[in-house]
Amino acid sequence: MKKAKVLYVEDEVFLAKIVSETLQGRGYDVILESDGGKALDQFTKEKPDVCVLDIMLPNKDGFAIADEIREKDVHVPIIFLSAKSQTSDVVNGFKTGANDYIRKPFSIEE
Repeated sequence: MKKAKVLYVEDEVFLAKIVSETLQGRGYDVILESDGGKALDQFTKEKPDVCVLDIMLPNKDGFAIADEIREKDVHVPIIFLSAKSQTSDVVNGFKTGANDYIRKPFSIEE
């Protein structure tokens, strides 16, 4: 059985390790990218089943990445995982095509 692929774009090393290991432990294949500028290339190369994006990233923010992903694929689920917790940030996340928006800090069960 093919594992579902998750493109996880996160620049906080400790958080990236915890979330990646948790997802892998639950049977997902995780493609981790820490540079926002390289996220679309990873998306195109790996063709993930779901994208989990931080917003505040080096070289390109998560909103811009989501816009680019939506130009290529309108169906792939996008989940923002961000410390940006203002209502306007959440609304902007959904406007860019996100399916969900999880605020940091969060429970791993979320």
